[in-house]
Amino acid sequence: MSREQEKEERRKRLAQLAGEEFAEKQVAQKKQEKSVKEVSENVEVASFKAKTNQERKGNSGFAITALVLGIIGVLGCLIPIVNNVSFIFGILAFIFGLIAILRAKKTNVKNGLGKAGFVLSIVTMIGVFASQALYSSVLEKASDEIEKNLSSVSDELPKTAQTTESSQEESEEYYFRDNVAQTEKAKIEIVNHEVLQPNTERNSGEKPLIVFTYKVTNTSGEDVKASWEWSSAFDAYQDNDPNRENKLEVSYIYGLFDDKYNQGNDTIKNGGTVEHQEGYELTDETTPVTLKCKATMFGDEIGSQDFAIK
Repeated sequence: MSREQEKEERRKRLAQLAGEEFAEKQVAQKKQEKSVKEVSENVEVASFKAKTNQERKGNSGFAITALVLGIIGVLGCLIPIVNNVSFIFGILAFIFGLIAILRAKKTNVKNGLGKAGFVLSIVTMIGVFASQALYSSVLEKASDEIEKNLSSVSDELPKTAQTTESSQEESEEYYFRDNVAQTEKAKIEIVNHEVLQPNTERNSGEKPLIVFTYKVTNTSGEDVKASWEWSSAFDAYQDNDPNRENKLEVSYIYGLFDDKYNQGNDTIKNGGTVEHQEGYELTDETTPVTLKCKATMFGDEIGSQDFAIK
């Protein structure tokens, strides 16, 4: 082989080696570009996932906050005064729940907690409005009732005052004290009292008698008789029985209708005065006799007085 041929052969060989080296470099470059592209895609995917997870975590915080605030609001929305604070919790739950729902829609993820908090916020606010309307109605009715009762009491006060004054006037009008009784029709004055022993001229009975001498004055202008006015006004008692009231029996007095006392059944003129006597059988001769007086026969007691046996 000539020298020229050797050179040509070497040149071809070098060209072939150069071509193979270039091809290898091209393959290596393509592999490197592919690797870089894969790395870039992986980075983008990782970044997207990280961003999505971060958004999910942030959205979860809004949703949980909305749910908690909504629960607190619902629990207190029906309690007076406290429901004012519950209304604020309801507004906050509404805001956080709405943010959670919008962010979930943007990231295309499910968010049940946010929706639950949003619904609870609405329930809270409705509950607050309803309870306050109810309490206002109840308070208004109670206020009207109190006002009505106060009005009724204020109307009754003058009547009570009048009744009290009337009772006081009546108690002053009718009385029994210091041996003098003022009844509805007459004034009765006890002049004296004495004891008549049994089997005597004026007491033929077996028991001693206590005899009251009294004067009756017609103060009403009505039909008044001395004996009737006394028996209508007075009852006599001796407190010597531990178990019952011992009311004394009225007794006949001999000679009562034979002297000046023979006018007990006569009608007394208006302003006129008649003297008469009344006797009672004693059950012992030591226990004082108590006279209880009424303004009318069936009226209440207006006074009482004790009279010693003498």
